[in-house]
Amino acid sequence: MNQIYVILLCVTTFITNSLVAQTGPGGVGNSSSLILWLKADDLTLDHNDEVNTWYDVSGNAYNASDQGIFDNPYFSNNYINSGPAVRFDGIVDELGISLSASSLFGGNTQMSFFNVVKSDDASDHQGILRKAGSIVGIESAYSLYIQDSKFTAQFNYTGSSNKVQSSVTLNDNQEYILGAVYNGNLTQSNRSTLYIDGTSTAVGSVDNTSMVNTGVDITIGSHVNFSLGLPVYRYLNGGIGEMIIYNNALNLAERTIVNNYLSSKHGIAITDDYYSYDNTHGENVIGIGQASDGSNNTSAQGSGIFKMYTPDDLDNGEYLFVGHNELEAELIDTCDSPGEYSTRLARIWKVNETGDVGEIAVDFDLSSISGASSSSSDYALIISSTEDFKNAVMHVDGASINSNTLTFTNVSLDDGDYFTLAMLSTNTIKWDGSWANGSGTSGAPGSNETDKKVYIDAANAQINSDALCGCLVVNSGDLTIASGKSLTVENTIHNDGTIEVENSSSLIQSHEGDNENTGSGNYIIYKTGHSSTSAFNIWSSPVDSTELMETFSSSNPCDMYVFKPAEQLWSYDFEAGYSTTCNGNNVTFTSSYVIDGGDGVMDIGRGYFIPGAAGGTRQFNSTNVNNGDISINVYTGNHSGDTSWTGYDWNLIGNPYPSAVDIEEFWTENAGKIRGGVYFWDDEGTTSYDSADYACYNSSGGISNNSNITPNGHIASCQGVWVIANSNTTLNFTNAMRSSTNDQFFKRSNNDDRVQTWFSLNNEAGLKNQLLIAFSNNATLGYDMNYDAVKEEGNPSIAFGSLLDTFAMAIQGFPHIYNGVDNKEIGLYFRTENTGDHSIQLDMSVAAQHLDIYLEDKYLNKTVKLSEGNGEYHFTVNQPMSSKDRFSIKFTKKIQEEESDPDLNVGIEDINSSYDHDFTIIGEGMYQFKIAKGSNNNPEVNFESVSVYAVDGTQTFLSEKTADNYQLNTSDWSSSLYIVIAQFEDGHTTSKRFYTH
Repeated sequence: MNQIYVILLCVTTFITNSLVAQTGPGGVGNSSSLILWLKADDLTLDHNDEVNTWYDVSGNAYNASDQGIFDNPYFSNNYINSGPAVRFDGIVDELGISLSASSLFGGNTQMSFFNVVKSDDASDHQGILRKAGSIVGIESAYSLYIQDSKFTAQFNYTGSSNKVQSSVTLNDNQEYILGAVYNGNLTQSNRSTLYIDGTSTAVGSVDNTSMVNTGVDITIGSHVNFSLGLPVYRYLNGGIGEMIIYNNALNLAERTIVNNYLSSKHGIAITDDYYSYDNTHGENVIGIGQASDGSNNTSAQGSGIFKMYTPDDLDNGEYLFVGHNELEAELIDTCDSPGEYSTRLARIWKVNETGDVGEIAVDFDLSSISGASSSSSDYALIISSTEDFKNAVMHVDGASINSNTLTFTNVSLDDGDYFTLAMLSTNTIKWDGSWANGSGTSGAPGSNETDKKVYIDAANAQINSDALCGCLVVNSGDLTIASGKSLTVENTIHNDGTIEVENSSSLIQSHEGDNENTGSGNYIIYKTGHSSTSAFNIWSSPVDSTELMETFSSSNPCDMYVFKPAEQLWSYDFEAGYSTTCNGNNVTFTSSYVIDGGDGVMDIGRGYFIPGAAGGTRQFNSTNVNNGDISINVYTGNHSGDTSWTGYDWNLIGNPYPSAVDIEEFWTENAGKIRGGVYFWDDEGTTSYDSADYACYNSSGGISNNSNITPNGHIASCQGVWVIANSNTTLNFTNAMRSSTNDQFFKRSNNDDRVQTWFSLNNEAGLKNQLLIAFSNNATLGYDMNYDAVKEEGNPSIAFGSLLDTFAMAIQGFPHIYNGVDNKEIGLYFRTENTGDHSIQLDMSVAAQHLDIYLEDKYLNKTVKLSEGNGEYHFTVNQPMSSKDRFSIKFTKKIQEEESDPDLNVGIEDINSSYDHDFTIIGEGMYQFKIAKGSNNNPEVNFESVSVYAVDGTQTFLSEKTADNYQLNTSDWSSSLYIVIAQFEDGHTTSKRFYTH
């Protein structure tokens, strides 16, 4: 039974019954006036289940049930506009309500009826509801039925007296709200009125001034009339979605509200429709308002937990309706709420206001909300123009709790508003001078608190260890992410204070889609670059609206370069006609020297080539930090030949985020759009610009150059890079690429498949160039845009690379050697403008322990094994030289006697060896191999045959002679891997492999 609330507030009321909660349909009526309420959606039945009892939810428990005479109807889950109904078959289906107190249904001077009905054959005579006898001469109270496609009602009749019938024709298979009102206080000719979908369709005469008080039971789904003195029963061939009976004649405002409730719920159009959000928030629609005749309803709760009442400025024709989204009235942890509120109801209400009803009071019944606080100060009514409550208005006026009823006063709800109830909880990690509720040190945010909100409301908050939270709100004060640490925010940031991200720290957001951050606070991102004015970094802004002349105020404006990829030329991002001074000289940037749209503000995702400054640290300030999906156009170009580099498709882009970007994620997102690698300007920081060169990274790995920093899979925050475009297209950055690995410009990401070897060319002047040769299952012998990167020579003094055909490569990928290749020889390119001592060395290798690595100097006919202790080879250069045929690197699989490798792919079957049928392969001299039985073999069992296959499946040796060993001369065999298959006399077969060189 629904609880009746008595309002304990001193407020101005329009009528005295507004102080009583209206818990009926639409917020009209209570258990005194509402005497029957049957809802098909309350039945917990499966489709086509028999309906034995249809429970009354009016609070009176007048349940309709099986009378034991006729068949029962069945439940349909998709009959009334795809919604539920109690379905009658038109034959003998009906339900009855036995009345122990029949006066509740008879003897009344007024009654109101609402029925949601659909008939499969409206032309037939069929009953909806009756309180009428089955014997001629027994006076009946009322009967509602369909006759000849007309809605019909009879009140206080014997036979056919007091009958009223609508003139509107009902259609087959169409849903209707069929209503009737009996009012004995009116003149006789106006005592009965019929309504179809809220519109009056007939007014009829009734003799009696009160309803006949008869003990006859109510029957649903049938009607009875008499032919020749015999009862004829007319059964409903259709369904009923809802049935409502009041013991009073509802006024115009009340009928309007009930009809709007039924219209929203059952999808039936009505004339006076004051609620427009049926599809999204059509559940438990309730309303208050005043009709054109001055009648009103000023308190509404319905069957839900929300009540609204006492509007203070209600005029004729003004209504306020609300409905909700059908979600449970349960507290959820969410970042979708304002301020420090991180818990709110999942249920959200939507407002439809006609006119302006003024301010109202509202109640929430907390008794059924698990985890609800008992303190009114923990709550706020949050109101928003969108269903996202992050920026909602927090209404706390008049908050009080009395007997589990939470009240707010002076509430203003406008048309289109969303609202719900928010609550303070320990799900908010708060800083108000100290931390509270976090799992980290002293209550600070921990490393995995994805469901929690971090709320900053004081100065000097710090993130001193890696932390992860659901959302971040800086209401006041400031938050600093300490150097080397990261804060990952799964959803959004609202910043009305200051957020500082120190050098090498990271602010990460991991949600998908566009940026939804809010607030007017400040973001400050620090990054340390070169301190020498002769050394350049490529910068990219992690915030919007970065003014070049402010962020790089100490740099020469004429050294602030951008790149025009379509023309492959350097340019400037200043407005045409902008005047300034460069090294004390007046300069005006004309249109031929600036990019289209140049404005002196750093473009998001573009790289800027700018020299260092004293201290090296740059500071990026803005009210908006970059976040979410970001794109930048790249182009293939065509330069005029006056450039100092090769290639035509270079683009200067940059990481747009205040955190690192994982290059492999970036590469995957933009697959096929760029090739070669990501190139980092690796300026050694000397006073000589010409000594600069490029580091590079792709799916094979990374190489360093002047700085000895090897890029290992990340583009740091504020870092710009070069890429090579495959076409005129758009590159995408997403939050999924963001990483906390941000403590230097270059970091490594894992790729367990790769074998990597780094080599460098060094000279006695201290210059260095590095190359990477990698092996991967995804690489081929040809050009792979993800694994091969061309050599970009920024250093005029020294260059080093491997050769793909005749092209120099900074990074080159190959398929794994054990995938059918015994060894691999790779030509090297080197160039030096310096004389004196030079060296080539193996800097490092990863997962290459199965390889022997040699350097061959073809000019001097020398071979050095570099894989022993990361060896190096020294040679002297007497004059500047460039060569593509002097040096090569050779990778050879180490010779082992081992069982078949499951990763070996040779085109023939590897057969597991049996311990009792083993054999050995013994090398006797460079070209002699002996295949002999193992020591554990039965001495009586010899070989029956032996065959040898090359890796391409070609048979290179076969002997079908029974023997205990075989001798092979391999002097004319190619250097490769071979497979031996030996069959013994008893039928067992064993395989092994060996190598020739």
